[in-house]
This record gives sequence, structure tokens and C-alpha cells, in this order.
Amino acid sequence: MAKPTALILTFLLFLLLAWGASSNFDATASCRHVTAPQLCTSVAISSAATSAKALTVATVTEAASTAKRVSAAVDTILAHSVTDANQRANLEVCKRSYESADGSLEKAVEKLQSGAGSLGDIVADISAALTDAGGCRETFSQNPDMVSPVAEEGSVLEKLVGNSLALALDLDVETPAD
Repeated sequence: MAKPTALILTFLLFLLLAWGASSNFDATASCRHVTAPQLCTSVAISSAATSAKALTVATVTEAASTAKRVSAAVDTILAHSVTDANQRANLEVCKRSYESADGSLEKAVEKLQSGAGSLGDIVADISAALTDAGGCRETFSQNPDMVSPVAEEGSVLEKLVGNSLALALDLDVETPAD
């Protein structure tokens, strides 16, 4: 026969697990009004976000990772396959834009996770990243005869940052830390 203490501990463990699994958070509802709802839902599922703040952190983190990957792709392209001076100049702008976007997103993640910084500060960081993320597209649009070799990746980054901004704007200032 099991000891009463073991039964009580098992019951408490079961309650904790059941309570954690019964979150009232609806990621689908949070993702409904963002730039790219399917991308938002994908991040929500892969991160297992259980709150609006957790989804925002996961989305901003994914955007920062994407900015790093796109910047690295631009580095590789610059190092191996660009001979045209105008294309090189455009890609240098892209590299700086993606690096700056990453820096702003990293600041936003840090402020979200630590609680150090107002919602306005977080929104400002993400807004700056959105401007930076669009810098490459804007540069190439001024040269219609050139196509950015990272246009698709840049588009995904812009969608992630747009989603991040929409989610951050929906956060309640009083959202407790997760």
C-alpha cells in the first residue's frame, strides 16, 4: 500500500500539471490581427506560448534570429558572388539594415524578458527594427533593374517584425513577467 505522503505528492503533482495545461491563452485569437497570421500561429505552436507576452517574446526572438540569418546570407553573397559595384553597394545597405534590425530586436527581447523598459520603449525598438528590415527592399526598389538575392528572406523578416509589433501593441502594460 502506498504511503499517504506519496499519494498526496502525486495528487499535488497531478494538479500542477493539469493547472499548467489548462491555460486560457488563445494563440489563434492573438494571431488574428497581425501582419501574417499563419506565421504567427506557427511561432505560437513551435514555442508552445502560454500567454500573449510569451508569444510576443517568441515572435521577437524568431525575428531576431531571422535577421541574423539574413545578414549572414548577405555576408556569404558579398564574399563569393558579387562583382557589380551597384549590387555590392545595395547589399552593403542590406547588411547594415539587417544588423541594425537584429540589434533593435535583441533590445526588445531583453526588455520584454527583464521587465526593464516601458511598453513604449519595446514598441520603439520593434518599430525601429521594422524600418531597418525594410531598408534592403527599399534600396533595391530604387534600382528596378536589380533583384535582391535575399528578397524572400527579407520579406519573411518584415512579416515577423510586423507581427512582433502588432503583438507588442496588444500587450497590457501591466502584463506580469512569465
